[in-house]
Amino acid sequence: MVEPRPFEPIQPTTIDLTRYNQGDDGRPAGAKDKPRVSKRSWILWVVGIVLTAGLLVVFLAPQLIVPARAPLSPPTTASPPAATPAPALPSPYEEAQLAEARRSAQDLLAQILAKQQALESKQVQLWGADGFAAATALAGQGDNLYRQRDFHQALALYQQALDALTSLESQRDEVIASTLDLGQQALAKGSEEDASAAFNKVLAIDPDNKAAASGLKQAQLLPQTRPLMAQAREALSAGELVQAEQLFNEVIALDPDHREAKSALQIVREQLLEQRFNSAMSSGLAALRENRLDSAKSAFGKALALRPGHPDARTSLDQANARQAALTVSTQLQTAAALEAKEQWQAAAALYETVLASDDSVVQARVGQIRSQARARLDSGIDAIIADPLRLSSPSVLREGQQLLADARAIAEPGPRLQNRITALADAIAQSQIPVAVTLESDNLTLVTVLRVGEMGTFASRQLSLKPGNYVALGSRDGYRDVRVEFRVSSESRGSNESPDRIVVICKEAV
Repeated sequence: MVEPRPFEPIQPTTIDLTRYNQGDDGRPAGAKDKPRVSKRSWILWVVGIVLTAGLLVVFLAPQLIVPARAPLSPPTTASPPAATPAPALPSPYEEAQLAEARRSAQDLLAQILAKQQALESKQVQLWGADGFAAATALAGQGDNLYRQRDFHQALALYQQALDALTSLESQRDEVIASTLDLGQQALAKGSEEDASAAFNKVLAIDPDNKAAASGLKQAQLLPQTRPLMAQAREALSAGELVQAEQLFNEVIALDPDHREAKSALQIVREQLLEQRFNSAMSSGLAALRENRLDSAKSAFGKALALRPGHPDARTSLDQANARQAALTVSTQLQTAAALEAKEQWQAAAALYETVLASDDSVVQARVGQIRSQARARLDSGIDAIIADPLRLSSPSVLREGQQLLADARAIAEPGPRLQNRITALADAIAQSQIPVAVTLESDNLTLVTVLRVGEMGTFASRQLSLKPGNYVALGSRDGYRDVRVEFRVSSESRGSNESPDRIVVICKEAV
């Protein structure tokens, strides 16, 4: 930044006009040996030139020097002579505007440089050289204005350059897409050279482009895939679908991304599918007419596997199923009745369900299913209680057992298996109501509570009469960790000489 400096006034030089110069020989300079310039005249010329130069400096220098900004404080040196006018300086507001424009220009320039580097790293010369050159030229013009301190105009040009670079960057994807499309068109035409050129260009722009890498690989495979594709097209035109399918598969095995081969293979497979579907339907209908129901169902199943949900195949299969169901339903009903007689209710219910699945209008199957399911539930409930009679200590389980017993006894012809269950359930219910002696032992310090019975207090030993079942005793004592003791009361020792069960509940672990 150039700051104005005060000019020192030029001091007049003292010239002795009364003294004359002497020559080397001591004679007056004015001695007339030969003509020569007076030394006094020469000094006057020098003084005149110096005075003229000083005046030029005083009056012209302030106009040639452009101050960058106004000084923050008055200079401490002597002020210029009153005769010399002070240079015009920008106001603080103008200085602030210039500083803001300069900062904005610098910010934009940093963005331009970053964008320029990014584009260069993306090989912009391969796909946008003209636009890149135009944008950098705008930035160069902005640089010139910046050096001339025309920050506002530089800012405008920098912004244009940044916008141009940003727009250019957005074109990269379009260039890649269009070049990839050209490569695919070349592949479709079988032009290895054109396709390779297009895909190599994309890879130069974007080395990680998977589509270009795949396309280049396809182009390199064209010498192998071209003849196979020609043979496959001939086979397809001749109606040799199996041969065409095989050839297209060979092409795809070499080049899994070959578009034409994949598209043609789909067409061939659709035609083959239609042939196989029609053949399966024909076989199924023939078997149905001859009442070969298993064969008919198998054929219609193949047709549906080829074309899932096809209405003709679905209807034909339903007809075969209905006819087979009509032939077998009577046998199934007889088998289910035999299972009921053996009190095999679960198996009978399952068979009735099978009959209803084929024809839900069979009333005999519906009634038999309801009957067998009810008897199966009754047997299951009784068996669950007999298997774990201690559950009867729960009032809800006891009520359930009593209801099951009543339902079983209400059956007119229970059968031997149900009769045995009735006897076992009645005995379990009776035993569940007879208390068993149980001894609780403690240390006279632990407060004991038996859940579903009540608080026992502190004691050394206490005997209780509890119905068979599962119980929990809790012990608590200040300063000690609570204890939980689960125990089971069984009726097995009732009436024997064995000692009553002994349950110890003592808090021993201090906390």
